[in-house]
Amino acid sequence: MQADPASRRSPITWVPTLYLAQGLPFFAVNLIAQQMLISMNVPNDQMTRWLGILSLAWGIKWVWSPFLELAPSKKSVVIFFQLTGGVGLGLVALAMHLPTFFIVCIAALLLVSLASATHDIASDGLYIASLDNKQQAEYAGWQGAFFNVARFASAGGLLILAGSLEKSIGVPNAWMVIFLVLAAAMIVIGLYNAWALPGARNVAAADQSFGHISRTLWHVIQDFLKKPGIWMAIVFIILFRASEGQIQTIGPIFLRAARELGGLGLSTDQVGWAYGTGQHRRWLFRGLARAQARDAHAHPRDESAERRLRVPQHRDADELRGHRRGLERRDVRIRLRLRRCDPLPDASGLGGQLSDGTLRHRLGCDGAWHEPLSHHQRRHSSGARLPALLHVGFALRSAGADPVALRAAGAQGAIAGSARGRAGAGLMLGRLILAVSLVAAVVLAVLLSGCAPMAPSASGLGIAAKSADQGVFFDDFSHGDIAALTRSGWIVRDKQGHPGIEGAAWGPNTIALIDDPQQPGNRLLRLTARTDGTSQGTAQAQLCHARKYYEGTYAARIRFNDKPTVGPDGDVIVQTFYVVSPLRFDFDPEYSELDWEYLPNGGWGDPKTRLYGVTWQTVSLHPWKAYNQPHQAFRSVDGWHVLMMQVGGGKTRFYLDGAQLDEHGGRNYPASPMSLNFNLWFSPGGLVPDAKEPRSYQQDVDWVFHARNRLLSPAEVDAEVRGLRDARTSFKDSVPAMNPPLASTCDF
Repeated sequence: MQADPASRRSPITWVPTLYLAQGLPFFAVNLIAQQMLISMNVPNDQMTRWLGILSLAWGIKWVWSPFLELAPSKKSVVIFFQLTGGVGLGLVALAMHLPTFFIVCIAALLLVSLASATHDIASDGLYIASLDNKQQAEYAGWQGAFFNVARFASAGGLLILAGSLEKSIGVPNAWMVIFLVLAAAMIVIGLYNAWALPGARNVAAADQSFGHISRTLWHVIQDFLKKPGIWMAIVFIILFRASEGQIQTIGPIFLRAARELGGLGLSTDQVGWAYGTGQHRRWLFRGLARAQARDAHAHPRDESAERRLRVPQHRDADELRGHRRGLERRDVRIRLRLRRCDPLPDASGLGGQLSDGTLRHRLGCDGAWHEPLSHHQRRHSSGARLPALLHVGFALRSAGADPVALRAAGAQGAIAGSARGRAGAGLMLGRLILAVSLVAAVVLAVLLSGCAPMAPSASGLGIAAKSADQGVFFDDFSHGDIAALTRSGWIVRDKQGHPGIEGAAWGPNTIALIDDPQQPGNRLLRLTARTDGTSQGTAQAQLCHARKYYEGTYAARIRFNDKPTVGPDGDVIVQTFYVVSPLRFDFDPEYSELDWEYLPNGGWGDPKTRLYGVTWQTVSLHPWKAYNQPHQAFRSVDGWHVLMMQVGGGKTRFYLDGAQLDEHGGRNYPASPMSLNFNLWFSPGGLVPDAKEPRSYQQDVDWVFHARNRLLSPAEVDAEVRGLRDARTSFKDSVPAMNPPLASTCDF
């Protein structure tokens, strides 16, 4: 039988890539994914809940780890799950621009987490099975070093790159690039390891079946839970790691959250510099130093004084048959070092430094995990249970040991039967694992589509469908003049800039308070935009309130106009009601905007009349590149209408006159407090060419209402507004300001 060529290669050719592949998907799920979801404006409660569930894969991998012995070799398992992890990371990248981004992303990350956790088991097993004790000690530092290379590359390089790309190509494109890089890295490493890894085969056994492994695992769990003080130990472990878990989960959110929300307001690349500099470099160099230290202290093997049984190496049964001359067909030759007739594999991982008695005492059972042994107990070599310690059909050897012939009763045909069944068992295991992963991903996706975090009336941020008043803003614009309006916190814009015609004026003469001609005693807010076709002859109107609005219910009664009040029609006029936060720079990840926009003359490449309901993730002004989710109602809404938005639980819902038009969520959910705005402006390039005659457009507002942290139905909004008016409350503002207060720049 020819030896595996890969087994002759130096471990330095495969140990680094093996543990680099172990670290990359781990940090992709537990570190990079969180930063990505923060940038994509996924609500914190929803994000932490599902990432916490995904991280359980590494905590419960012991449940399925014994079943990996059904595979034909550890190498096949390692390669399969490296490639599977690469595919899962690629699916995350492709999900970035999907409307169901969050659902698909979590399902793909579930596949990655299951593949990574299973890969951990197989890679460690391959390392142990392929190296002797001295080599294991020698390359242990390389294990940790390249696992930390993955940490350093993920927390440092990839986050810094992501932050830079967010500012240049936008948030979704940036993270698509990052996850494509991770996917490509995992696939390339998997293909390289298919060539480099030694083909360590799993131990064959006549009783190695799914049922047998299940029963053994159940007995191990029972024995574990019967240990004295085990529940106290479990509680201690959970409490000991609780603080670390809180820091790992809440820390990144604190670093990224806006300062007005109590965070540090760091960008993605700043977090990358903070995470990926000194701390992870120290871990990397510490791993390499540990490798040198372990190599220097590896003690030479003293065969004459040895008081242990080395972890045996395995020879295939076909190789054995050529050397067992004179033996009967049921005989199996083994090479086994015995200590006082008691076979004890050194399963403690202490390099054979313990005596047999101490080892049995530590383990509470022998190397094959049969029948617990106390310190004084022995198992004699002639006992009926000795064959159960050995796997029929394989030879065991240890350097310097004399051969021992063992008659395995009833073993006829076991060698051949085991050899024939291993390929089928391994193929079945691979199919089973893949099927379970895909089914789990589908089930999780279904659960996510109807889970509580996606529900319309609940949120971990204190949003409630019907709860006590947490703050109300109401204004029916009954103020006597503009000075009284501004004393109520309103700001009349007078700064040039976006949006609208470059160079156009903004000023007090575009905002007025008038008597309602249709309802005596009622007052209206009127916005007026004028143009003669030139930027110098154009004036636009904007009115803003404080920047302190976030989740809850927004509503306003507005009169849209399809025709100008003066002059010819045809200009692309935009009539709006919206909430917005400042755009600090292009593709600002904390930018938030929810707005209604009515275009009676069409525009933006489409001449059709339409009403927009738009949620924004981020935008670049120069050049223009927007990431948003629009709803378009292609019809005229000339006249009075009640426009309403519900914001909570990771969802934004748009209502027109009590009817829901659309629901948005995911990456377009607001990320920071916003100001309340009305704006009437002309679209750049939308003025009627060669039309010099002055024309004027108007938008009227009867009242505006906001219920902080409450999701109200249209009927409930109508009841609250009627109640305020019946009580002759023309203005109310109990919405608390942010601490410290945020400036409403009124320039966007």
